[in-house]
Amino acid sequence: MGVFEHGAYRDHEEVSFFHDEASGLRAIVAIHRLVQGRAGGGIRIRDYPDETEALRDVLRLSR
Repeated sequence: MGVFEHGAYRDHEEVSFFHDEASGLRAIVAIHRLVQGRAGGGIRIRDYPDETEALRDVLRLSR
C-alpha cells in the first residue's frame, strides 16, 4: 500500500522516507501538524515485517 492510499495519511503535513545504504538504515518520519508549534515525538527502533506495517505505526505514533 502506498503512503497516499493509507487512511491514516490524511491530515499529515509531511511524511519523509530515508535510506542509508552503507548502514542499511531505513527510516520514516511523519509530521502530523505544526499548528500549535513544534513538538517532540518518540523514536522507535524495530524490525517490521514489511514497509506497510512500518508506515502504519509511524502514522499512528505521529498523531
